[in-house]
Amino acid sequence: MERRALLTLGVGIAGAALGVAAAAAGVRLLGLVAGLAALTAGALSFGVATRLARAKRTVDLLQRDRDAAQAMADVFAARAQAVTESLVEAEAALADAEDAERRGPESVFDPETGLLDERVFVVSFERKVAAARRHLRPLCLVLIDLGSGLPSEPPARASALRRFGATVRETLRDADIACRLGPNAFGLILEDTPESGGVWAAERLQIAVACAGRPPTRLVAAVATYPNHGLASQEVLLRAQEALERARASTDDGMGPVEVASVDLS
Repeated sequence: MERRALLTLGVGIAGAALGVAAAAAGVRLLGLVAGLAALTAGALSFGVATRLARAKRTVDLLQRDRDAAQAMADVFAARAQAVTESLVEAEAALADAEDAERRGPESVFDPETGLLDERVFVVSFERKVAAARRHLRPLCLVLIDLGSGLPSEPPARASALRRFGATVRETLRDADIACRLGPNAFGLILEDTPESGGVWAAERLQIAVACAGRPPTRLVAAVATYPNHGLASQEVLLRAQEALERARASTDDGMGPVEVASVDLS
């Protein structure tokens, strides 16, 4: 834009010079007027072009400032959103902590049997399988169902469950983990124990229950091991659950069947 204005001004100056020359050559008044007109037009064009260039630079600067301000606004908006989300999470955690404080310490033990509850089983079994994988040692899972050996009356049933919990603690090793998984279901996690050791642990419990002479009078069990029946905790648990269903369907009238999980050859 400025180059165009300078060119126009230059043309005007040249026209003025030609006008002066023409006046000197004898075309006096007409040439002088033409030169002055060209000079004036060039000066006006130069002034307009200069103002336009300045205005364009001003607009460009203002647009850059606006873009920068918008970018900063986006950053602050994102930060405000993150702070808001963190505040909501912190308030929720505070509410949970206050609620836990009102409730007092929460036990991980089943109140009826004194054994660990299902939450401990889920976490412990996953970790025990991972440890067995690292150390290349077997791990045995025994699932137990007392359904057919428990009395139906609530007081007698509660007493039978309490006795069974005590029997489990007296029979198993200190390193073994016994958990209550449901109203009639229990799970035993036996470290460094092969399949035969799991079967023997279930049979020892059956013998201890039978020797007590009081309910529960019968239990059915299923045995699955890592790595024989699966390489992942969920796979071993699934095989044990399938074996427990077969044990429940058994017509054995004795202390109860102990079913070993099948090996998936597919």
